[in-house]
Amino acid sequence: MLSKPNRKSIINYAISIIAFIWISVMIVKQLKQQEQLHEAYLNLTSNWTQERIILLSVVFVLMLCNWSVEAIKWRLLLKPLQSISLGRSLRSVLTGISISLLTPNRIGEYAGRIIYLKDVNKLKGITANMVSSFAQFIAASIFGIAGCIFYIARFNTEWYLPYVLAGSILVVILLLLFYFRLDNIVNWLEKFTLLQKVSEYMQVVKTYESGLLIRIIIFSALRYFIFAMQYYILLHSFLIHIHILPALLSVFLIFWLMAIIPTIALAEIPVRTEMSYRILQVFTSNALGVMSASIFLWLINLIIPALIGGIVLIGTKFSNKE
Repeated sequence: MLSKPNRKSIINYAISIIAFIWISVMIVKQLKQQEQLHEAYLNLTSNWTQERIILLSVVFVLMLCNWSVEAIKWRLLLKPLQSISLGRSLRSVLTGISISLLTPNRIGEYAGRIIYLKDVNKLKGITANMVSSFAQFIAASIFGIAGCIFYIARFNTEWYLPYVLAGSILVVILLLLFYFRLDNIVNWLEKFTLLQKVSEYMQVVKTYESGLLIRIIIFSALRYFIFAMQYYILLHSFLIHIHILPALLSVFLIFWLMAIIPTIALAEIPVRTEMSYRILQVFTSNALGVMSASIFLWLINLIIPALIGGIVLIGTKFSNKE
């Protein structure tokens, strides 16, 4: 007869293995449906030079840097709730990526990250992750505005961009006002009886001083810049040679447009490649190269970490009452 702890351990392993298999099957199923993947693979292997190997290696290293920065950011936000190691924070981030791939606008990330928290802190952890996402969106907005201004001034080929720019400026002003007054928002929620329970799980924001919130935005901006550099390097590896400043500003605009278009992450390839080429066609007619760079950016930054996240999920306790 198995003891209660042993039964719980077996159940945890069973659930985590089922979750990993399900995530893997869904990823493989979606990848098989992407016809552009085969074209991108052939484009990659048709000219397998030493320079391309080096550039792809750099992109992989930057992927590790990208998610490590996010793990540092996540650990800082959790500190008032629960002290966790950097390694556990990274596992939490990777699991969040894994689950987020299967949900619209990656909202599943919240569920994935809080698995590693104590039960008493799980709902509070959702608030911490909301602050993280808030900061990342602000960074994306600021970079996106810079890219939009550059593109309108230089090319002005897309009729909708002036409207995107005006809306983005308004949004970023409002977001910054809210971001640095999160404690006031919680105080306001506490006035309503029906929302008092919700406000209890948001108390953690009152511990976030302005200095910490600024650091979180800086880390978010660093992640965004790393992501853009990865795309620039991939474009270069697929023989699209654009000067670094206009290339990065255009990439900032692409990422911003992608951020405000609702998609399921596994269905992003067609949207991402179409959007990328529409913006970059003023620099190059190499549509296959743009498509290939977009696809490999997606694979390296999301699919590979998601598979790793599924693996580290195996054996993880879904309930922690410590």
